[in-house]
This record gives sequence, C-alpha cells and structure tokens, in this order.
Amino acid sequence: MVTGIMAVRGISITDLAQWEFTAAGQAIKGHGHLSVQGIERLVEFLSLPGVSVPGEPGEATTASARAEAPNPEQAKAEATRKYYKTVSGILDSFRPGPSLADSAGWLSRAAKRIDQLPGDNVDPDLLMWGADASSGLREAASILSTGQQRVRARTSAISVSTAYAQPGDYPDAVAAAQARADRENSRRQAAQAGAEERAAVTAEASKSVQAAMESRGKIRATMIERYGSGF
Repeated sequence: MVTGIMAVRGISITDLAQWEFTAAGQAIKGHGHLSVQGIERLVEFLSLPGVSVPGEPGEATTASARAEAPNPEQAKAEATRKYYKTVSGILDSFRPGPSLADSAGWLSRAAKRIDQLPGDNVDPDLLMWGADASSGLREAASILSTGQQRVRARTSAISVSTAYAQPGDYPDAVAAAQARADRENSRRQAAQAGAEERAAVTAEASKSVQAAMESRGKIRATMIERYGSGF
C-alpha cells in the first residue's frame, strides 16, 4: 500500500522495497533498514508544505501580545526569511532517484511544494524567485520524463533477435556458441545505448536544476541588503 501510493505519484524509496510489512488489527507495521537518504525521502514525502508567518489567524490579540508583536517591517522580514529558508531546504534536499522517471516524480513534487508555500507578507522579488525555481524544477522533470521514453526507444532499436535463440536450435557447438555471443553482444549494446541516453538526458535536465540552485546567491544578497542577516 505504501509503495503503491508512492508509485502512483511516480516516486519511490529504494529501501522500502526490501521491507517486511505486517497487518495487526487496525495497524500496518513495516520493518527493515532505512538509510539516511531513505529517511530524508520519507520525511519529504510525508511533509506538508507550509511556512508559518506572523499575523496568521488564531494569534493572540491581547494588549500584551499586540505590544510584543513585531512591527510590519519586522514581520515582513521574518516571513521573507522563512520563505527563503524553506525553498532553499527543498532545493538542497533533492537527490536523484533510481530511474529518470523516479527523479522526475521527486522534482515535480518539490516544485509543487514550493508553489503551495504561503506567500503572505513575503517580499515580492523573493516570491518571483521561488516561482522561477519551481518552474526550473518542473522543466527538469519534463526533460527526465521525456528522456525515459528516449531511453526505451533507443534500447529497443538495438537488434535483440538473437536473444531468443536457444543453443539447441543449432546443429553444432560452434553455431551455438556464436548464438550465445551474439545474444550477449546485443544485450551489452542495448545496455550501453541506454546508459549513454540516460547520461545525456540527465545532463540536459541538470541545467535547469543547476540554474535554480545558482540563482540563490543573487537573491540572497538582495534580501540581506533589504532585511539584514538571517538568510
């Protein structure tokens, strides 16, 4: 159920494939090894987007609370810092998945998390940066998704007709050995072609991700100049 729900969203946690799950009453328990990256992925999958900012509904409105509340500029600075740190954390937490499609799923999820962050009282220029970062992640996800099809097409183009030949189909040992060699060569060629295509697609997609990462320095400098340290 757990891995199925994640698969529907195009993402996976490799560690969970080796887990043992049991049902007891109304509880489902899982047992197995979970690496540090697996923990980060699981937390990312379960986490809900959101940045608490000063002035949200439900805040105390007593005279003392109002006296202690930051002024509008301080509130804006704090909300802007929280937004920046949250988007930066999302960008830093991304790790490539075991396949192009899996990486695309995680990138799409990261972009969605950025889009759903509250923007109340956040500096407009920082919101624009967040939107650009989200767009870059979505572009990379699209490249990876399309690239998965390119990998399949290229590997399928490699002749694998000999892969279905059996040694017993040939009258002598030499022909049977040649059939095995042809079959193995076809498999190696297909694997190499797939690896080359995956590398090309990954390099193409990484440009969009790298652009989102590199844009941080400039916007951070701008925010520090406007609101001081803390970014």
